[in-house]
Amino acid sequence: MRISARKAALAGAAAVCFLHHSSCLGYTSFVRPLHPRHCSAIKRAMPYRRSDRNHVLKLAAGGGPSRAVGESTPLSRARDVLFEPAFRSLLPPMAAAGALLGPNLDNYHSAFGVLAYKHPIELNVAGHLILTTDWWVPPLFAVAGAGIGALYILLDAALETPQAQREPLWRDVLLSISLFSFQYYLSGLLTAVGCPNWVLVGSLAVIAERVFDVFDATRAGLWVSLATATLGPLIEIFLVNATDLYMYNGADFFGVDSWIPIVYFCGGPAVGNLARTIYAKLLAAERKEGRNLT
Repeated sequence: MRISARKAALAGAAAVCFLHHSSCLGYTSFVRPLHPRHCSAIKRAMPYRRSDRNHVLKLAAGGGPSRAVGESTPLSRARDVLFEPAFRSLLPPMAAAGALLGPNLDNYHSAFGVLAYKHPIELNVAGHLILTTDWWVPPLFAVAGAGIGALYILLDAALETPQAQREPLWRDVLLSISLFSFQYYLSGLLTAVGCPNWVLVGSLAVIAERVFDVFDATRAGLWVSLATATLGPLIEIFLVNATDLYMYNGADFFGVDSWIPIVYFCGGPAVGNLARTIYAKLLAAERKEGRNLT
């Protein structure tokens, strides 16, 4: 029985939601969490507040009970981060990471025939094709890397992500990037071998859910991952239909493959945790320099 691409995509989205909620009940534990920040532990975590953002209290007029004055809001917390030197210093390394990693991941889709560039640039080493890309691909992934990383940091502040989630271990960062890379590779491989669309969507959804639940599971991460899964495909739909830069060979959804949003979703925790770790290191260096100056 043939299942339409739309139904397969809806099934994949339902699978992500089901797996995410059921994992907190212990039904999907084939990947063992690598840190104690999982499900109920996250719900019990106390929000992190920086000492320089404590509430300022004063007595209300008439001698009544005290009330908070100048209490921080999500917008004010994000604005404070926006003007920090560490935040500005974060953007260049995130852009560089996107420009380096993005084209190599996208090369999986080129190698498996998922997509084809109109004017490909090929990198050959000793007669072996290493990379197929185009001139505009690294800059596009650089913007994506910086943008996703910046959104993670700003929403962490706005939504008061617990401090434990703001400083992931390098081990977890590298593992999440590795699993994201594997999912990217698998999407090209399963497409090339003619795997049924519902199997492809389901397989990618399971990996995406596991990566998010094990390595992130924060409100900030969920919002950014959903935004990435929405904006990424929309940008691709525009590029495919409004330009002559590249095309998807088996497109079944407005010029792109219907499973693409799941791949974008999985990229959220991978890029976001890299940004969190770099930002934490930059903040620590900034504070150390400030103490040395005093």
